[in-house]
Amino acid sequence: MRRSRVTRRTCRVVVTLASPARQDADAARSVQEPTDTRVRPRHERIDAVENVAEALFDEWQSELAQCERVDLRAASARRLEETRRRHKPMIAAMKRAHQRVWPVLGAMRDNVLALEQQINARALDREVDSVEREVNALVVEMNRSIEEDSRFLSGLDQA
Repeated sequence: MRRSRVTRRTCRVVVTLASPARQDADAARSVQEPTDTRVRPRHERIDAVENVAEALFDEWQSELAQCERVDLRAASARRLEETRRRHKPMIAAMKRAHQRVWPVLGAMRDNVLALEQQINARALDREVDSVEREVNALVVEMNRSIEEDSRFLSGLDQA
């Protein structure tokens, strides 16, 4: 008998936690988690782009010395410097963009956590209310039973 009540209570709690608000929190988390995991490798990728570019610039610089024609070497050196100038702001812009992502992700995480906490608090409140109603009904039932027992016992005393 007690086991069936536990099973019903368990089902009721599961139903309570599977509310539309819980589904909204799950949906928010399903967006937040992949976004978070996609942002982390971007820092490594930006570093990799920067490292590859520096390696290419170093190689380009060393190849300039191998060029025997002065005019070609001068043109290549100008292109190297121009490419380096264009490269620096591009890397800086990627880093700035990447840094702006973290506060947004933090705010998103905070909102998802707050939503989950509110949902949990509401579910607990509903469960406490349910238990309170059940206890009150039990108290009423027990009082009825005590009254019946008292009447029965006083009937025995009179007999």
